[in-house]
Amino acid sequence: MDKVIFVGVKRDYHKIQTAINNAKNNSIIVVDPGVYKENVIVNKLVNLRANTNNPENGDIVIDGGKDIPVVFDYTPDEEEVVYFEGFQLVRREGSCQKACLISNSNFNLSIVFNKNRILANASQYALSISRGVCINKVTIKHCFLQRGEAHIGRFDYKNTNHLSIIKTELDTSTLFKFCKGKPDKLDIVESPKEGYGPKYGEYYMEIPSYTVRSSILSKIKNFLSSKI
Repeated sequence: MDKVIFVGVKRDYHKIQTAINNAKNNSIIVVDPGVYKENVIVNKLVNLRANTNNPENGDIVIDGGKDIPVVFDYTPDEEEVVYFEGFQLVRREGSCQKACLISNSNFNLSIVFNKNRILANASQYALSISRGVCINKVTIKHCFLQRGEAHIGRFDYKNTNHLSIIKTELDTSTLFKFCKGKPDKLDIVESPKEGYGPKYGEYYMEIPSYTVRSSILSKIKNFLSSKI
């Protein structure tokens, strides 16, 4: 139970970052529909999952304003995978060009972007990696990327930044500055197609909703037992 954290208006946490700050490693942070105007920094082993079965609607939005909506800044000591699923990321025009940034990591970290919509403005990248950062692997699966200057920036095999793009929709076929080396798997479409984009595919991190109900029932049962 302590590894499932809910964020929303009627939840224990109203901000995603507050939930991350208070989460234990391997926690699933489940975010209810709404617009979250904040700049989220994922700096520990937590998995973020939008609380929706229809991510293509963009009902769970992280709006970074003029700054980056989501930054991954986590350096694990051993091999870890972080899942980020079901969100829509947007930002206003700002001095930085990234809508989502991997800023600090190492060979032990892999990140899976699943069923997300990342919307970049004209002079931005939907997803970028800081210069010189080394990462194990980034997987973009069943996502929609809105292209600004380019879809993806600074993925370079010299730093072993392995990129895998699977069942993902782009808003244009132009792949200028897509990456310096070929992705591990390139499986994308220019326009909506069945089987591609955030509408399709399964979530990796299931929300154990039953645990909330069963926990409450267990407490009631224990309370009644103590009164008998």
